[in-house]
Amino acid sequence: MTKSELIDKMWADLGSSFTKAQITLLVNEVFNQIEKNVFENKPVKILNFGTFSLYKKKPTVRNLPTRQEIVQIPSRYKLKFIPSQTIIKKLLRLK
Repeated sequence: MTKSELIDKMWADLGSSFTKAQITLLVNEVFNQIEKNVFENKPVKILNFGTFSLYKKKPTVRNLPTRQEIVQIPSRYKLKFIPSQTIIKKLLRLK
């Protein structure tokens, strides 16, 4: 689902209460707040959904067998998402 599809779905469900422009502003602000807090190294916990956090990966050395060389990969930041137990239970029921 893309962001525009999410906005369209929310507008279909809440259309009588909000305009599409208001829903677009709301969705954009939610994503902006998640992004802002994650980049400030503050975990974002959304009840019954999960937690977004930032972590730093250590530098590594990799071997490229096709080019016969060893490459150093510098340290970098990665975004981590840990789903809540509610989401995990729902996923396990899909099997």
